[in-house]
Amino acid sequence: MTVNDIILDQVKEQLAPSEPLECVSRKFQLELKDRLQRSKKSMLVGGWVPQQSMIRTSEKFPDTFLAIDFGGSTLKFALISMPSCQIVFQDGFDITARLVDHKFFDTMITWISFKLNEYLAGEVQRPKFLVSITFSFPLNDKLEIITMGKGFEMSLDILGKSVKEILSSSFDRVLSDLPGRRFDVEVCDVINDSVAVYLTSKFMCKNESVSLILGTGINSCFELSPEKVPIKKRLHNTPGNCNYLMNVEAGFLGNDVINVTKFDYNGDSERNMPLEDISSGKWLPIAFANILKQYHIVGFDSTSMDGEMLVEIAENRYKGQLDRDSLRLAREISRLLIQRGAFYVVAMLFAVGSLVNRDINDNKNSEVIEVGYVGSFLAHSNYYKSQIALFSQNRMHFQFLHNSNLLGAAVATYLNRCN
Repeated sequence: MTVNDIILDQVKEQLAPSEPLECVSRKFQLELKDRLQRSKKSMLVGGWVPQQSMIRTSEKFPDTFLAIDFGGSTLKFALISMPSCQIVFQDGFDITARLVDHKFFDTMITWISFKLNEYLAGEVQRPKFLVSITFSFPLNDKLEIITMGKGFEMSLDILGKSVKEILSSSFDRVLSDLPGRRFDVEVCDVINDSVAVYLTSKFMCKNESVSLILGTGINSCFELSPEKVPIKKRLHNTPGNCNYLMNVEAGFLGNDVINVTKFDYNGDSERNMPLEDISSGKWLPIAFANILKQYHIVGFDSTSMDGEMLVEIAENRYKGQLDRDSLRLAREISRLLIQRGAFYVVAMLFAVGSLVNRDINDNKNSEVIEVGYVGSFLAHSNYYKSQIALFSQNRMHFQFLHNSNLLGAAVATYLNRCN
């Protein structure tokens, strides 16, 4: 047995889940039910949606919506024509600031406003856009930020303020000083990214039961009938014949279930998000770099290690200069990390699916969970997807929903206006 084989065996032993997948999934299910009853950070109502047979659309209510997607690494915005869900203009940029304060939001809104003013040059009428926002960080039922995660730090000056309030104030400040202003806005809805993905599929595809976000972070969303939601979590003035959209905030799951190792330490222990730490594109590369450092595997620049490089290594697409044995060891370690992530992601999806269909966890049940998903980490990793298929025994069908964070935001406001 070579030194590399010994290293690989040690890493494998430390990363291996301590319980079978079915057992982990049932523990996740119990945790989800407990969080539904008691948690103020997860299993939150993210909105409502008409039951499938009750969804009404109206050609008499065509409108152009301004949808904004505050993601983990990028900001995107689009003008979307409804009910056709057609993007008529879109732009975006990378988010480099790490401190989230009023200046953070003002900078984003300023950039959006200048871009829109350029686009609307020559327009005779001054349109008023209904603004919908997808916010990819945990919010409570008052739309206040719970925690940022994904490497961001929240300033105290926005603590206790709703994202809708923050963005409305930001638009007021920015537009009041905008030279040659060519549009007005009304800030309407703020939804989580998992809800946006779910709404996109519900409105456009009409065939999915669970949504999944797996990029820099992880999350999920599903429908639940109002009577199954605790009274204290129900929304006021919800129309009849509607279901609640449950924002799982899946990253918080697994505190007493997931085998978190010393390699998963990322210097942000206050977040306490075990599932996100061991499955997402933000944190898996850090665990990988920690393993390389622990075992003195050289040849990689840990400062440039990201999800894209990790996937390249796992899928034999890495072009860096490294000797054959070290590259093989690095590839196997990266695959072990992805395997572990896929194991727990599947367990979480089965647990969420069991709340939609209580028999879904039964191995004798052949029903497939329909999963609408977004997130570049999963979308660009064939190996990750193959491991999810393996652990789920092909009982999950995944559909990638392009631009769903933007489309879902527009759908949310459109449905609220129509229904």
